[in-house]
Amino acid sequence: MSTPATQGLSLSIVHCPVLGIDVGTSSSKISFISNKGTTVEIVQNEINNRATPTLVTFTSKRRLEGDQAQSLVKSNLKNSIRCYRHLIGGAGSASDRQLQIEKFWSL
Repeated sequence: MSTPATQGLSLSIVHCPVLGIDVGTSSSKISFISNKGTTVEIVQNEINNRATPTLVTFTSKRRLEGDQAQSLVKSNLKNSIRCYRHLIGGAGSASDRQLQIEKFWSL
């Protein structure tokens, strides 16, 4: 059924993979729906886990994420960020975000 806004328009369906990213407080996952739209696949990380810890830690030489960061976070707490998903898309002003970032670095 067409409405005045859609009358005369030709719509086509494009079949392509759909990607989903779930950034959680403790772990994150990436999944996709196949071209045929019949299955959902959860992408495994470099050590074949389907969930990756939502962590980043910094050493004097490099930045580590996920499973690699998890093994160092307790001994390197001052240089680790655990709840960064709260900085992404959260409510509040830019100055609120800056205060949160400064709080992370002052731990």
